[in-house]
Parts: sequence; C-alpha cells; structure tokens
Amino acid sequence: MALKLNTDKTDSCLNSYREVFSDPLKSGDDNAFNSGVILPLDFSLEMDGLSGIIPHSAFVIPSNSLPSSYIIQTGTDKGKQKIAFILHTIEQNFNDNKWTTRITGQTLNIRFEPLTEAEKKQIQAAKDKQKSQTLSDFQNVGGESNTISNAQTTANQLQVKNLLKQSGLSKIAAAGVMGNIQKESIFNPKAINKKDTNGYPSLGLIQWNGKFINGGTKDANTVFSIIGNTVEAQINYLLNRYPTYKTWLREVRNSPNASDAAYLFAKTVEVCYGCNRGRDVYFDEPKYGAAERSKFATNFYNRFNDPTDTLYWG
Repeated sequence: MALKLNTDKTDSCLNSYREVFSDPLKSGDDNAFNSGVILPLDFSLEMDGLSGIIPHSAFVIPSNSLPSSYIIQTGTDKGKQKIAFILHTIEQNFNDNKWTTRITGQTLNIRFEPLTEAEKKQIQAAKDKQKSQTLSDFQNVGGESNTISNAQTTANQLQVKNLLKQSGLSKIAAAGVMGNIQKESIFNPKAINKKDTNGYPSLGLIQWNGKFINGGTKDANTVFSIIGNTVEAQINYLLNRYPTYKTWLREVRNSPNASDAAYLFAKTVEVCYGCNRGRDVYFDEPKYGAAERSKFATNFYNRFNDPTDTLYWG
C-alpha cells in the first residue's frame, strides 16, 4: 500500500510545541522537569483506496511497533501506549482509473508516566512560587518601597478578581488587567511613585499618573481624592470613569489569550514605557520589562482555572 505523508501539516503543531515548551513551568531549577516529551503532530496520509473508515475514529498502534519512549515504563499501565491517533477527515478520490484515500488527523496523548514523589513536590513548589509572586519578588514599585503584607496582597487579588468578574469581564480579559496591576503596584491601592518619568506622581493599583488627573496635578492627595484609596474605589474608577478603559474593552473582545489581553491593556490604558511601541518591542525588548505583564496575566489565567486556588473563577 502506497503512503504519502504531507509534512506541511505538522507546522501548526510544531509551532504550538515550541510556544509551550520554550518557557516551561519551573521551580527555580532548570533541570527540574527533564522528562521526555512526545511531539504532537497533525498528519495527512494518502494511500490506495480503502473503505470502511469512519471520521473521528481513534486508534492505537500495537506496543511492539512503537519506540520505547511512546510506551509507559512504570506503574499500573506499564507496557501500554502513551499515544493514539484520531481521524478528522476522509477523502475518497477517483482519477485516471485509480482509487486513492486521503485521511487527516492528529496524535493524542492518552496516558502519562506516573509522577514520582520528588516530581510531585517539584510541581507543587513551582505552583506555590507562582502564587507568592508578591512583595518579596517585586520591591521598589515605581522607585518607591510600597509594601503590604502577603496576606493583604492575596485578599486584594481576590477582591479585584471578583469585581472584574462582576463587571462582566471574561477570564482572559480579567487576567490581562490583573497582570498589569501585578506589575504596577503588586495590588497595593496606596502605592505611590512620587516622581514618574514625566515628573508627575503615579499612584494606586494601576499607577494613575497625575498629569492626566484633574487637568494635571503633582499633588498625590488630589489624585487619591479622585481615584480613591481602596481597591473597590479604584476598580470602580477604572471601570466607570477612565476613558481609555472603554477603548480597551472593544480591543480585547478578540484577544486569543491572557497574554494578548495584558498587552492591549498596557498599550491602551497604562501607556507604559515600552508598552505602546508595538508588539515586537513589548514582547521582545527585555530592557523595558513590559512583557512581564503578560507572564503575570497568564499565571492569573491559570489560577482562575485551578479549582484548588483561591482565585478559582468558578
């Protein structure tokens, strides 16, 4: 039976593979997660005519025909296949008195090696580190030492999440906002940068700049009198009174992920240093540190989806 493999079909999966595994979750040890990874593949095969195949069928290859890396080596599933194949489309062709069948599909991971106790501890440590990205990791916000306790930070994060959810934001959009707040103030509504790069003070959760408040003021008390000095007051100010927020709402509707939502918020609402010079500068120019917002946003989005997390979306 003649087979032809369309290698072009692998491109999209290869790109996904690069994106996911180029920046894996780590616990601080670059070698913490070094187990082999099965490369996901879309496939397209053309063969001599074959009938009886049903779309969306899944099948496995006998274990004795697979490389050892595709077979479970330990645990109760030892000897079983790690992968299966699922068919998406089936196309029958009749040309020049020749019958051929073309199928497309992809590989699926159906089983995984059981984690060792050491690996479970490493994964939990990595999750704990992500959840504690607060004061110890981000001191001197905007040039000032604005610190609140870890417990208060956690409480403020939950309050912001609930307020954003109640306003109707999606998980992606809410994560984008919170990624920016993490970068700007570590969820401290009283954070103050007395003199930002334009000479005006920046204050609060998203570091509102005095130049754009009340016609321009360098008095921090005046800014706080307008935006408020609590989480609830400042989120309400953002949602209901900050004009560029409405623009961002229109932009974020089509955001595919939290990383993009954070970029759009940084560009349109924050207008921060390095945030409004295009995606290439935002994501690829490390001297600005702008893309940290997107990393934080992705972390918050993952926490929204974790039923064991205090920020679980529900």
